[in-house]
Amino acid sequence: MIDPELASWRREWHQQPEQLPDLKKKIRRQDRRGLLQAGLMGGFLIFSLVAVWHFETSLSRGFATGLWFGCLIMGVYVWRVRRGTWKPAAQTTAAYLVLLHKRAVAKHSIVQFAFRFLLTTAVLYAGFVAWRWKHLSVEGAVVLAAIIAELFYLGYVARKRRREVDATKKLLQFSAENSKSASQERQA
Repeated sequence: MIDPELASWRREWHQQPEQLPDLKKKIRRQDRRGLLQAGLMGGFLIFSLVAVWHFETSLSRGFATGLWFGCLIMGVYVWRVRRGTWKPAAQTTAAYLVLLHKRAVAKHSIVQFAFRFLLTTAVLYAGFVAWRWKHLSVEGAVVLAAIIAELFYLGYVARKRRREVDATKKLLQFSAENSKSASQERQA
């Protein structure tokens, strides 16, 4: 004997289309971008070593040392912030939405940290340049200008990431409200 209520639930479950099918694609695309970013960072690190071996100048050694130090600091921070954002807790739309929101928050936090780290670097480097202003080379001025330009770029990216966090939060709230109303309709 089949329970009619259970049979009704089964029919209802099979009739529901997959919600937000693009959500899984977006998560996979983010995963691929993360792998690409890690690969690019590895490429830059290798490039810095090749530059040191090939040019053997104080600029190339300083560049490589700074790049390796920055990558180490940022790598540790990114790993710490991105814990819990690797995969969804379950294979549900709600779990994917939560994952998307966590990733948006993590990306915003990473950009803020990168901005502060680079700002500290800029202040320290500007102090060094001011202290040795008589020996300022064109390369030193270009490096300082590049750091300042990157600060402006990171400011733009931080604002963009903030909007992404707000959008995913609204989507998460909208989904929660819809699931509450759907469960209330079922109970009625």
